[in-house]
Amino acid sequence: MITYIVTFDIKDPKRKEIFIAKLKEEHSWCPIHDNAYALRTEKTAEELRLMLAKITIIADRVFVIKTGREAVWINTYSEKNSEWLKKYL
Repeated sequence: MITYIVTFDIKDPKRKEIFIAKLKEEHSWCPIHDNAYALRTEKTAEELRLMLAKITIIADRVFVIKTGREAVWINTYSEKNSEWLKKYL
């Protein structure tokens, strides 16, 4: 399994909802903030990008970043989220 950070800028609330639902289809996920999720998956970054490209439009912005170095944060949504991030980032 690989952990990725997926950040996105999707203006339309309905499409954003669909986009987040698609992210949640992966093996394991954790919201980081309103426009970023951490995902655990066996997919490559390219495979994730292609999957997400099918539900985005030209005005949307999406970045898929493989984790693996160092991560720190302030104020996660919950202790559960913080523990997930500590374990997988």
